[in-house]
Amino acid sequence: MRFGYFSLHSFFMSRFLEMYKKVKKESLTDSLTGTTNSRFFYILFEQELLKAKRNKKPFTLAYIDLDNFKSMNDTFGHLAGDSLLIKIAQTIKKNIRETDIFARIAGDEFVLLLPETDYNLSDNILKRLKDVVVLEVKKNNYPVTLSIGAITFNRFDYEINEMIKQTDDLMYKIKREGKNNIEHSSM
Repeated sequence: MRFGYFSLHSFFMSRFLEMYKKVKKESLTDSLTGTTNSRFFYILFEQELLKAKRNKKPFTLAYIDLDNFKSMNDTFGHLAGDSLLIKIAQTIKKNIRETDIFARIAGDEFVLLLPETDYNLSDNILKRLKDVVVLEVKKNNYPVTLSIGAITFNRFDYEINEMIKQTDDLMYKIKREGKNNIEHSSM
């Protein structure tokens, strides 16, 4: 009788833990791309900001937007658009460090946090990422490019929302000036 109870209890506990892990993972990741979602990104960003303040190490925040994505969906369909978002997310994740934080914020907008990364290193990383993503997109002759606004922060007295807004503003500056470029500054 005890063995039966113990076996049944163990079975239900293991199923409960499996379901808990699955639900937890789903609540932290974007369901389409498998990247970090915006909610979890803010949590991770806050932790990295505290580390940067403590260690006095710069970090770079980049806001990435796909150019012409609406026309991509209109021309090739939403399934092709979703497939492209997945491919771009996979390509970027494959080309960044394990310690970097990459998240889908909304629609065709992503953010990338490069902890302990100065201006020169992050500039090289962003240029390389843009090149590999555009190369991947061109394989299917899709009309999509990238606009990236990035700031390397050497000071840590900004609020997270303020930093994201500043990088988003740089990205929109590129959009107004013709798209398909990187605007990177340092603060």
